[in-house]
Amino acid sequence: MAEDTSLAGKEYRPSRDWKNWVGLAFRLTLGIVLLVAGLKKVTHLDASVLAVHAYQLIPVEFDTVVGYALPLIEIMIGLLLIVGMFTRFAALIGSLLMAAFIFAIASVWRRGISIDCGCFGGGGPISQAQALKQYPMEILRDSGLFICGFWLLIRPRSLFAIDSWLFGREEESELNLFRDEDEAEVEHAEDTPAGSEADAVVEHAEPAAADAVAPETATPAAAAAAEDAKTVVTDNTSAAAMKPEATANAETTAKKTKTKAKKKNRPAPTNQTKEKSDV
Repeated sequence: MAEDTSLAGKEYRPSRDWKNWVGLAFRLTLGIVLLVAGLKKVTHLDASVLAVHAYQLIPVEFDTVVGYALPLIEIMIGLLLIVGMFTRFAALIGSLLMAAFIFAIASVWRRGISIDCGCFGGGGPISQAQALKQYPMEILRDSGLFICGFWLLIRPRSLFAIDSWLFGREEESELNLFRDEDEAEVEHAEDTPAGSEADAVVEHAEPAAADAVAPETATPAAAAAAEDAKTVVTDNTSAAAMKPEATANAETTAKKTKTKAKKKNRPAPTNQTKEKSDV
């Protein structure tokens, strides 16, 4: 029994349903991490400035600006991702933040600087042994978060998102643009059953061959031609369902045979007709 794949008038696509759940998981993961990181730093802005300065990547005069702005940006982007509002924009900023963190940690690792990343507050110098243990795990963590943001940047749709209410129609039209080709082929097959056009051609071809010559008035040559036409139609009927071109050729052959039969079966002019023409 065929499964009902429609719900409330909208087409249900199980092949894409799992992607919505993945989007939800990635959105909440990246959003919660950014929100927690921002909240832990926003109450200790001086420590945030020192953590930025420890990386030694930007001019000193910009340390304060970045140290104060970074926690606020993380909180804002985290909230947008959690509620699913302007997901693509929030995912873009979140991905850029993760890429910047990966670059910063890799930079201090390469330069031999041993510091705490300060991602969740704190920061400052630590022992080299401790730094060597933390750097790989921090880069791996931020790489996973970057993947979450990149996924949402490419496909921002997810479950339980405010964007579904704000931009529901646009997302629905975008979903139709990305329909699987196999689903489209199935729909086309259901709308136009196979062999219907071929059957219609055969139905028109058979009467044409049958009425080509009347048996009682047909000459032997015309009768033989009519029998040939019927044979052609019969041979092509079985192949018509698979090859519509064959049925078209059969119909053309039947029409030509009918014309020839009529010409051969045309009666010769009588003497009476000749006299009338002479008069």
